[in-house]
Amino acid sequence: MNKPYKKLYIIVKYVYVPQVIFYKFLYEHVCGYMLGHKSYFYNSLNKAKDTFLESSINTFYFSKLLQQSIIIELESDDIKIIKFLNIYTISSDNLTWSKKTININEVSIGALAEINRHYFTLDV
Repeated sequence: MNKPYKKLYIIVKYVYVPQVIFYKFLYEHVCGYMLGHKSYFYNSLNKAKDTFLESSINTFYFSKLLQQSIIIELESDDIKIIKFLNIYTISSDNLTWSKKTININEVSIGALAEINRHYFTLDV
């Protein structure tokens, strides 16, 4: 019998720099969000959401940070991350979450390898 896959969640913050186009070529991306910075993985969506809000709420640029960050839902076996599933974004107006399925054309070619590289260098 096949072992079920587990879900992981990662908070991804948009790289906010004037040379955004340059970064699109330099870093792998998912739905326009770059993977070229420190990543934080969580075993539950609620923990990722709570951490996301706690780290954002006391910042001066609260609404900008909310607009420029997402949570990505991943599928993993015991060996590696195998698939991007959904992204979760939050509205800065009323702090409600929305979910969107990730399409294959919204993921750069090397994004899965990059996310696995991040995963194997961190504890979950």
